[in-house]
Amino acid sequence: MKNEYSLSLNEDWLTKYEQRKSKIVYRQTNNQQRKSNNETKLIRLNITVIGTGYVGLTAGTCFAEMGNKVTCVDIDVDKIKNLQQGIIPIFEPGLEVLVTKNLHKTLFFSANLKEFNAKTEIIFIAVGTPTKDDNEVELQYFYQAAKDIGQVITKETIIVNKSTVPIGTADKVKEIIQKELDARKIQVKFHVVSNPEFLKEG
Repeated sequence: MKNEYSLSLNEDWLTKYEQRKSKIVYRQTNNQQRKSNNETKLIRLNITVIGTGYVGLTAGTCFAEMGNKVTCVDIDVDKIKNLQQGIIPIFEPGLEVLVTKNLHKTLFFSANLKEFNAKTEIIFIAVGTPTKDDNEVELQYFYQAAKDIGQVITKETIIVNKSTVPIGTADKVKEIIQKELDARKIQVKFHVVSNPEFLKEG
């Protein structure tokens, strides 16, 4: 249940955000007017984000706020049902406002990667990689995400790793995806890059 403090904090954050955004737009407009060419064409991307925790949900929402079409995927069905109603599972100042603002417009949620947008150009893997008792990183969810990607992509795609993983994991991801493509007997060009995220929660 939303309390008055949470609502007040979000409202204050949104006011500051809109003021800052207006200043940025104003500066961009002035800069464009100074240019000799007519208009700068913005490129809108189709993006899929696997994982809706602090990293995935925050990144996906910000991409959607910038005008990209974003589908966030998570295997937790109840979490997805709540997100589809604008109910977020974490607290991050201003995040709930942006989710509600872009929901069903540029921001979508699904519990099934196979339902992802076939036009997707970039897939971000942002699943949890917790530390096990022996201090090794648990990679089963990460590798499962890679396997799922190999089962659905049909066009050239960039796969971006935002999860915290050991050095050399990208090579394993390439191997997993290629194995799935070989099993499907199709050739699809793909690229794996690393862009790990380190966020302070809350």
